[in-house]
Amino acid sequence: MRLFAAVDPPPEAVAHLVDALDARDERLRWVRPDQWHITTAFYGDVDPDTAADLRERLGRAARRTPSLTLQLAGAGAFSRPRAARVLWTGVDGDTEGLRRLADRCRAAGGRIGIELKAERFRPHLTLARSRRAPVDVTGNIAALASYVGPSWTAGSLRLVRSTLGSAAHHETYDEWALGPT
Repeated sequence: MRLFAAVDPPPEAVAHLVDALDARDERLRWVRPDQWHITTAFYGDVDPDTAADLRERLGRAARRTPSLTLQLAGAGAFSRPRAARVLWTGVDGDTEGLRRLADRCRAAGGRIGIELKAERFRPHLTLARSRRAPVDVTGNIAALASYVGPSWTAGSLRLVRSTLGSAAHHETYDEWALGPT
């Protein structure tokens, strides 16, 4: 099964961002708002036994992390705005706490043998992906440059199963409250 760990924005933050998004650029494949999340670690394909170990370790990581005050803000692109494959909105607030959580999520996978890409954590929420070739999203970024969403408290970490295909979707595999219980 294909797994990743994530923190979710609440419905109010999602609705606020939906209202701020203007015209839908047809060159992009937009992520449905009900699928929006902030990935803390991507594990890829994981067998059931490894997933059980991962669940245990992520539960410990969540308990060691206090709740986080976050907000969505601004926009950017991977890899660069004039030739982007991904359009995203950024994350402000307790980004240091979010980074610590991401480090713990990555360590949880690494300790049980899951190979993770050696990338630095860049907190973001993916809004859209290019349909085929990279596209110029400088206009999209400019339209969201001054966007600042409402602050919210992230109080849980989810382990998510991702199913690819024409109707890609995510479902919760497990979830833990942040902080000691």
